[in-house]
Amino acid sequence: MRVEPRALALSAPSPASGWPQGISRQPTMSIGDVLGELGAEFPALSPSKLRYLEEQGLIAPARTPAGYRKYCPADVERLRFVLAAQRDQYLPLRVIRERLAALDLSPSSPEAMAALPGPKAVAGSTRMDAQELAMLTGADEALIAEVCQAAGLDLEADAVSGGALAAALEATMALRTLGMEVRHLRPVFQSVTRQADLVEAATNARRGSRAAERERAAALAREIAESMTQLSKAMLHVTLTHRGL
Repeated sequence: MRVEPRALALSAPSPASGWPQGISRQPTMSIGDVLGELGAEFPALSPSKLRYLEEQGLIAPARTPAGYRKYCPADVERLRFVLAAQRDQYLPLRVIRERLAALDLSPSSPEAMAALPGPKAVAGSTRMDAQELAMLTGADEALIAEVCQAAGLDLEADAVSGGALAAALEATMALRTLGMEVRHLRPVFQSVTRQADLVEAATNARRGSRAAERERAAALAREIAESMTQLSKAMLHVTLTHRGL
């Protein structure tokens, strides 16, 4: 006897309203589909990262009766928003969550973003003390102190980019959920220090007393740093593959 296929009953479907509008909210995409959609733009995206963002309340995929996650195209766009804000603006997840909530209140007017604090209010070179970082990221001050010590930073004395440090803290917290403590990450911090030394050495000759010269040197430093980051990601993948991981 031929059995007609039945549509899966899904629990907790994505809401019909909210941002973004005009994009399907039919949950038909698996985790693999989402990774395929966003992987080229965000190579570091992984199933564990998706689960972490769900735990943080940034996405809410539907579930099949068997408990499998199902995403809709609107979920993918929210993920793109979150991941781009992390990568390009170093925004902590709490700030990104607030921005999404504001967009959800006025889903027909994404321009409402203009009324929210711009990225320079959180990211860029804005300095933050431990209490501000704790409020933004949810990290306790003991973890902040441990990360700063591992990275050789002094929040009171050094000109530290608060937004970038907030992003680093959130990455550290995500790694802790995977069983890695700060003490395990010390080689990462040491590697970053050595890379910063290389970037500084490569741009020293370009730095002058004029503002235009300093800006050109800073732009070169950012370009070198981005290429070094891509190199590190690629070689880590090559090495893990070589080890059968």
